[in-house]
Amino acid sequence: FRRNIHPTFGGPWQSCSCPAQDSEARVPKEYRVLSLIGHRLPPFSLRTLSEDTLFYFFYNFPGEEYQIGAANELYYRDWRYHKSLHVWMMRSQRGYVKEHGPTFEKGTYLVFDHTHWRKVQVELMIEYRELEDRPELPHYLRLLLTQQLFQQWDPFCFDQSNRLRTFKWKLFATCRNIFFFSRKKLML
Repeated sequence: FRRNIHPTFGGPWQSCSCPAQDSEARVPKEYRVLSLIGHRLPPFSLRTLSEDTLFYFFYNFPGEEYQIGAANELYYRDWRYHKSLHVWMMRSQRGYVKEHGPTFEKGTYLVFDHTHWRKVQVELMIEYRELEDRPELPHYLRLLLTQQLFQQWDPFCFDQSNRLRTFKWKLFATCRNIFFFSRKKLML
């Protein structure tokens, strides 16, 4: 059985992607294990991934939630996306800002070169308006991140007693409601 891959492969730089679930290939039922073991898998955390993996997610899942999640985590790690140069950059640890103004700065930066998949030190002048703002996380990733923060806070997060689990979920639900209520208030 031979067929061309190009009808189902969107590629990392396409404006639209063709996810695997949209292909017409028949998947054997033995491979569909998520419904059987999905509840037993540990929660997925972008915070534990390396920068290389986050860059891979950003460049290989265009227009998907993984790309937004990876961009958000890179932003959290002090990387900034330059809109006109189309690169990720951060201030170099060895370098320093030579000039600083209200709308720009000039200095040595670490730039991620996605064509050679490496970090390169470059001297640049950056205008702040050219830097992308922090991306807003999709709803489920925001909830997952909040849940993971509570698990880090809770020293008994792996205790399976029903009372503790119920308490954690009530606390999580209360904080989630406070977060969304305050967010709705700000939008009004």
